[in-house]
Order: sequence, then structure tokens, then C-alpha cells
Amino acid sequence: MARSRYDELHDRLAAASTSKAGTRYERLAAIVLKVFNEQATVIHDLRLLGESDVKHQIDVSIEADGKTRRVLVECKDFDVSGDPVGLGIIRDFFGVVSGVRPDEAFVITCNEFTADARKFAAAKGIKLATLREHEVPEGHARVSRVEMTINASWPEARGVRFIPDGAAGDVGTRLAADRLAAGLGRSSTSMWDPIFVNLPSGRRVQVNEFLTEHLNDKPDSTPGLQEKVIPMVGATLEVEQRGGIPLSSIVLTYEMVTSEPMVTSWAVRVAALIAQGLGDAANLVIYEDDVRRFTIDDEGEVVPV
Repeated sequence: MARSRYDELHDRLAAASTSKAGTRYERLAAIVLKVFNEQATVIHDLRLLGESDVKHQIDVSIEADGKTRRVLVECKDFDVSGDPVGLGIIRDFFGVVSGVRPDEAFVITCNEFTADARKFAAAKGIKLATLREHEVPEGHARVSRVEMTINASWPEARGVRFIPDGAAGDVGTRLAADRLAAGLGRSSTSMWDPIFVNLPSGRRVQVNEFLTEHLNDKPDSTPGLQEKVIPMVGATLEVEQRGGIPLSSIVLTYEMVTSEPMVTSWAVRVAALIAQGLGDAANLVIYEDDVRRFTIDDEGEVVPV
């Protein structure tokens, strides 16, 4: 069977052998994640017990911030086939995420993602990232110095108003009463709370998932607060099965948040990998000496050499 470039890169830099298919790319990803956050506990190939008392195999698990935040990572090395990661893989991983309920969930690949995979991941709160070899064009030497200016922007929700349809009354009062009756209290709504939008098409979708879809759908990049009016005629807002509250629209207030420009420079180092979608920066270079600083012990933990 043909070997992936990441098999070769792992064996050259990580100095650890394994016969299990696919694990070399997972091990590289685990080491890279440790490079990004050396204070975190990063474990490769972990079995976690989900809500259904079924154990799930996790390629990489991260516990950070005093072990209060858990991040699950699924890795896909499709270097040999060249295939993109499709919807089925993201859907299967979401099944694991639903059972384990981490604070964050990532899928990392060396190729790309299909459009449907990206849409589904965005709706389910799964982050997508790429970790690929730093390629040198034919006739060029390896990079000895890299300088990048990074500036990222994204929409952040600032508020939401549910506008009732006709004589539906005060949505806030009804919603608060239904939340209390369902034992949800008056706190903010999480993605796990049983509060749904019932659409005229028959689709029933969790309210945070619904709002995220619209927040990410072509947001206005104009600085300052923006309002997006979502027509909702014929739709209802419902807690559990307690009866829908008719809506005419939802007004979503958001702001485009832009990071400060960051200039990063490295010199006299050989680039090994490029990461996109990991960490705070849009693109990150991982150098050979970064990878060589860590190994994975017999328990699967990434530790200093």
C-alpha cells in the first residue's frame, strides 16, 4: 500500500514507529496541537465514554485551562487518495460529539472539505482545519525565513429579538415561562437546550443552530453593530413540546470583530507543515524543530523529548 507523505514526515521528525494505519498523521496533528499550547494535556488515541455508555475512539483529545475545557479532534489523512473530507465523515463525528459533549470539536485533514461537509459542520458547531506539508516549488530551496501579516475577521452575535406574529403577545414573557416550566431557568440558551424553531417547511431546528446558520450567511462586513432581519411568517418558537409561539420575524444583532494585524517572523528554520483554522491565527507555520521537541509516550500523551 502506498505511503502517505505524512507517514514519511512523521518517521523523519517524530522518531516513533507504529504499524496502525493512519495514526502517523494523527500523531503529527497531536504534536502540532501541543506546539500551539504547551500547557495543555494532549492525548493521542483516547477512548471516551459517551452518554449512551458506548466508548468512542478519539484521534486526539486536549484538556486545557486547568483541565476545564475538553477539545476533541478527528484526523483524516487522505493524502494518497487526494479525496476531500465529505459530509458522511462530519456527520459520523457529530454523533461522537453529541455523546461526549466537548467544549470544542475539530476535524483536521491534509486536503479539503466538500461544500456539504462545510455547511453541516458550521451548523453543528464543528470547526474545520487543514494541516498539510509545507511544499517547496520545484527549483526552489526550503524556506529559511518567513514573515506574515495576519488579520482575521468574523461575525459575533450581540443580541436577538423575537418579533411576535399578530396577537401572539410578548414572546419574552411566554418564552421565560416555558423555560422555567422545562427546568431551564433564565440563563442564556446553549446548543443543548430543547428550544426549537418550527419552520413552515416542516423543519424543526434548535434555535442556536438556526441563528448560527443565518449569522454566517453572508454577514455585512461594515464596521459597527449590524441588524439582520430574518422573516419568520408561518414559523413558531417552541420550548420542548409546550406549544409554538407564532413569529413574524427575528432580528439578529451582530458585529464584525477584526483582530489586530499581527506580523510573525521566523528565521533560519525549516518549515515542515502549514496549519489553517487552528489557533488564533488564520495560517501558521510549524517548523521541523517544533515537531522534534515532542514525542508521544506509551499512554498516548504528547510530552517533551
